[in-house]
Amino acid sequence: RLVKQKEKSDLLLVPIFKSKKMGEVVTELLEFDPYNIEIFDNKTYRLALKNPKFFKAFLQKTKDISLLAFLWHLYKSYVFRFWGYVPEFTLLVKFDEDTRAENLSKLKEAQSKLESCEVKAPIVLNDTEEMMFWKIRASSYSLAKLTPEDNRPAAFLEDMVVPPAEIPAFLEKVEEKLDARGLQYAVHGHGGDGHFHFYPLFDFTDPKTPERIFKIAQEFYDLAEEHGGNICGEHNDGIMRTPFLSHMFSAEELELFRALEHVCDPEDIFNPGKKVNPKFDIKAFIRGVN
Repeated sequence: RLVKQKEKSDLLLVPIFKSKKMGEVVTELLEFDPYNIEIFDNKTYRLALKNPKFFKAFLQKTKDISLLAFLWHLYKSYVFRFWGYVPEFTLLVKFDEDTRAENLSKLKEAQSKLESCEVKAPIVLNDTEEMMFWKIRASSYSLAKLTPEDNRPAAFLEDMVVPPAEIPAFLEKVEEKLDARGLQYAVHGHGGDGHFHFYPLFDFTDPKTPERIFKIAQEFYDLAEEHGGNICGEHNDGIMRTPFLSHMFSAEELELFRALEHVCDPEDIFNPGKKVNPKFDIKAFIRGVN
């Protein structure tokens, strides 16, 4: 009652068929001050197309779109929005003006600007179709599990962030390195700040997996730093990133963290072993089952 509710905003759907375009597209979109730019990759979309049964249980829980409507828009969008091709990345762009007319005006401006970048970005006016795309985006991590039973997604590269202009080069190197290791993976993220969640798939029953994960973490955190980025964008550091905080902070800063934490928590009982006073052998604590 205190805050005037804004009218609904429609969706700008931006298919990226060449990942090298990503940085240019995101940079252009940021000029229009979007509310958000969400991203999911072609693997996520293909898994959605191939696994309609997954969404039956998922949609029964949320109850905001029927399975039939979801499937209708999923395949219709694949045929008519994307011309039977799966984009390397799909961007979902929203604006946050007061009225739907103002939002639509901005959407059209951004749409026109993207055309000059040779990117055709349709405006989705149908609420159900828009909801379908958001459901795919929300399901990216869970869809990654619909792979051979001897592999599961590993959440240890799920928080790296780079400046938007660095996105194409960063993504290219990440994908090259994951492909060179023969790893399957899914990607989603927040395009406005170049923030990505990578989920490579591993067989956790393989005794070599912990060592592989640790080495890949070292290499990829170096890569984020090389591109002017950060190993941790939103999920905090936790056990996994604590040994790698020198990528973000100097030895002096880390000592200040330790000293301050000790003043507040001399017995080290609050989140012990995270960020300061590391005590966990990461490789020993990685799960051993799929």
